[in-house]
Amino acid sequence: RAPGRLDLMGGIADYSGSLVLQMPIREACLVAMQRQQPTKGAAILRIVSLKADDNNRGPTFEMPMVELLGNATGGLMEYTAARARFSSDPSTSWAAYVAGCLLVLAREKGVDFGGDSLSILLRSHVPE
Repeated sequence: RAPGRLDLMGGIADYSGSLVLQMPIREACLVAMQRQQPTKGAAILRIVSLKADDNNRGPTFEMPMVELLGNATGGLMEYTAARARFSSDPSTSWAAYVAGCLLVLAREKGVDFGGDSLSILLRSHVPE
């Protein structure tokens, strides 16, 4: 559960030490993740956003895990390539926020997802 926040003043300026006025709100984003061994062929990253249709977004995004995270011999996607990949289809560009977290964990922290498939379910009540 990740609570939303009301940003009245400042936005991302707080990273530079500027004054901000923000407060948490009751609405939140809920995330569930399931790791599973691939049943047929390659491991898949599947991200499903409930109520995505309400915002003119594709509700499901899928890509081979090897495309994003490489394999045992390496091959993690570069950040510029990830940016290009996720911006290529506006209806599923929202998935970059989720898949990007996996990429950063793998690139910066060495997290190994073990060649498994990942299914991630999102449900957000946070207003846009």
